[in-house]
Amino acid sequence: MNDAKSWAINYKNKIISHYSGLLLQIEGDIIDPEGIIPIDIPKSLSPKEIACLIREGVEICRGDEIPCKPYRKVNRFLKALH
Repeated sequence: MNDAKSWAINYKNKIISHYSGLLLQIEGDIIDPEGIIPIDIPKSLSPKEIACLIREGVEICRGDEIPCKPYRKVNRFLKALH
């Protein structure tokens, strides 16, 4: 899944699409988005795969090709809230 060729970016409509069928709507600047909204999620994807693809889609927009990090048991954001 970690391949830039698996993604297509529609700059006019600010939509990123993955070959799996996942569509992400970008809010704000496409290179530095303020928000990412999944607008079409294939039922075949697990929550872990969806999270990984959302992160990967953002990195592809920025021009980075960072592979998806492995699943972490503790989310740093949630840990910081407690």
